[in-house]
Order: sequence, then C-alpha cells, then structure tokens
Amino acid sequence: MKNVYKSKFNIFLYVSLPVFLCFCVSGCSSSENKTSSQNDKNQQKAEVSSPPVHFQKGNSALKIPFKIIDHQIVISARMNDSIMVDLFLDTGFGNKGVMLFDPELGEKMNLNYISQIPLGGGGNEEIKKANLATGISISLPGVVFNDLQALVVTDKKPFKDLPVDGVIGETLFDCVVEIDYDNNCLNLFDQNVQLYNDLGEEFILSFTYGIPVVKGEVSINKENIPVNLIVDTGAGLPFFLFTYSNDKIIPPVKNISARNEGLNGVMDYKLGRVSHFKVGKFLFNNTLTAFLDEKAMGSATALGQNGFFGHQTLQKFNVVFDYSRKRMFLKPNKNHSKEYEFNMAGLVLNTRPDGKLLVIDVVEDSPGWRQKLEPGDVITAIDDKEVKEYDFSEIYDLFVQHGKEIKLTLERKSKSFDCTLLLKRII
Repeated sequence: MKNVYKSKFNIFLYVSLPVFLCFCVSGCSSSENKTSSQNDKNQQKAEVSSPPVHFQKGNSALKIPFKIIDHQIVISARMNDSIMVDLFLDTGFGNKGVMLFDPELGEKMNLNYISQIPLGGGGNEEIKKANLATGISISLPGVVFNDLQALVVTDKKPFKDLPVDGVIGETLFDCVVEIDYDNNCLNLFDQNVQLYNDLGEEFILSFTYGIPVVKGEVSINKENIPVNLIVDTGAGLPFFLFTYSNDKIIPPVKNISARNEGLNGVMDYKLGRVSHFKVGKFLFNNTLTAFLDEKAMGSATALGQNGFFGHQTLQKFNVVFDYSRKRMFLKPNKNHSKEYEFNMAGLVLNTRPDGKLLVIDVVEDSPGWRQKLEPGDVITAIDDKEVKEYDFSEIYDLFVQHGKEIKLTLERKSKSFDCTLLLKRII
C-alpha cells in the first residue's frame, strides 16, 4: 500500500511551530525541490486534487472566530463530524489537510492509516514519523472541507507542551481568506466571489510547495538587498532571514543568541535589528529580525527563499489571501503603528495546554538570567495573578515594558518560588 500511495501523491509538508518545527518530504525527486523563485517551470505542488468546499449558506462563511496564542492564529474545528480540535492556522503548512499532534486523536476517530512518512526539521535528534489517513472532513462555522488528508504523529512528546491539537494551512486557502485582526475573525469566500473594493495594497505571490512568497527588500550594512520572503503566519517574530541564502545576509554586530525547540531537537538563532525591511510601499524600520543558519532550518532549507515575512508584521494589517489568483492584499489596521519587542525578561516562552508558561530559553545576561531562571521553569502567576487569567496579548504587553518591575511565581521540579525582575530592553 505504501508504494501505491507514493506513486499517486507527492507530499511536501512544512510546519512552522512556533518558529518552525516540522518539514516532511515523501516521494519528491530532487528536481521537485526547486522553488518557484528559482525555476517556475520545475515548481511542483502536492498532486492532490482540491478538496470540495461546501458553504452552508451562499458562497461565504463569515466571522469565524480565532484566538492569538504565542503569536499564532488558533481556530476551533470539528473533525469527521466527531471531535473538536484546536488548530494553528499556518500559511507555512503547504499541505491539503491537517496534522495532529496526538496519536490518541486518531484512535478516537478510528482512522485507517494508509502510509507512514518521516518528519524532518530543525535539530539533530532522531527523525520523527507520522501516520497518514485520507477521506477526512473539517468543519468550521459555515463551511465544511471534505476529502482531506490527516497526518497523525506517532510520538506526542515533541508536541506535548503546545496549546493546540494540530495545524491546518493550505486547505483553507482553497477559499479566498480574509484575516481580520481588528475583530479576531476569518472571512472565507468562494474563489469566484466578487470581493468588495479597498482591500489594501495588492501583492503578487509566487509559491514554494504550496506556501506563499512575496518580494521585498532588506537593508543590511547600508546596502539594500532584494529578498524573497515566505509569508508565514506560523513564524512568530516580525521577520526572519536565512544566512545561508545570501552572503550579504549577516547578523548585525549587536545581537543576542536564543533558542527554541525544533521537531528534532534544539534550534539556535541570532536575534538583532536591521535598518529596515520594505515590502511594497510599506517600510518597517529598526526591525527585530531572527537570523537562521542551515543547521537551525534543517531539511526545510529545501524551501529556498531568503527568509520569512513573520506573523508579528502581518498582524499590523488586515490581510486577504487569494491563492487562486496568486495575490495578497495588505490594509493597515489599528495595530499598524505597534512596535513589537523581544521579551524584556530575556525569556523565550511557550504557552502550555494548561495555560501556564513554559520557559524554553533564558538569554544570557538578561534580567531572567541574572535571577537564575532556567529552561524548564514554569510560570504560574504574574504579579500575583494566575497566568491563565490573562489573554496572550496581556501577557506579551507585561513583558515589554522597559524599566518596569514584574513579579513572577514559578514552579521548578514541583517546588514553587517567587522572583522579581526589572525588565530591560536587551535588543
């Protein structure tokens, strides 16, 4: 069955959680790994027919609510008309279907697996695997997507601390998708619908294995460098650059070292500020940017391009994606003037399923480092208020106030302790 499946489908899967966790290739030849920016003629997307989209009323589904957690879009969906799941909506997931992070979810739906495929990604540990099932349905308010694939990981451990059950991406973009950050909702439209006027500035998209790419410019060492940027709602920081993609892309002298968890181990990167990014008419000055090398990206280097147009920047706009016409619209919203900062305690944090904050990394010589906080510590309260009582935007704002004292209550190996930090801008 496995060989039959491979003869019928090619899967190219890239998942960027919370920075970029997973990259999976099955049945792709070397010529198929060329990206559209390198050679459009060799561009290959997954050979899976577009799944039927059924709107329950008319030709649209409006005001589908979402939450923002860890700078990610989270939507609730029903699978196979049986279980509810919370999913990251990730434009960097170029696959028709969903990926689930817990094998028990597949068992609950009695999924029939037809193949098992390897998952690659950042880090150097043992390659993880996922089971594949077909004929899956996903229901959102007002719309149903049928005949999808589901990838279900065989090992929950790498994902156990994520606040969601899985990820969905390209499937939704068989519709025209409006992401309304002002109202925290999605609007989905049939591809043939005539959209309203004044959508914002239009950008032409290319695609690398089902993942959108936009042209831009970055200024490094007083030189303006053209770049191709993957438009990625799953990449949490404002921008990312791949140092291996261009000899001129180098971190600034002033930078900090940080790390996050990849699917196959720890991923290290440099974080600094570049003079500016320019995308269309929009200019982003003194921009917080992560610099990634080949080791950090792992097998995801096959995507090509020069970096990511990250989600913190996308949140400055209301965004319309129209994949069928290879275009995107950006219209400034109420967050457009907001400047995003790195955590001023020097902590890389992930929200756990129980709502508590897991410390992934502590930047050297930061306020958290001086108070001897450690990776693996769990923040249970901030200023004597339980973390789960805050929403994500409130937590983010608490950690980016230069000169403010903040009290944390933490757990370490089942012991609770308090510490007070004087926040400081470290980059």
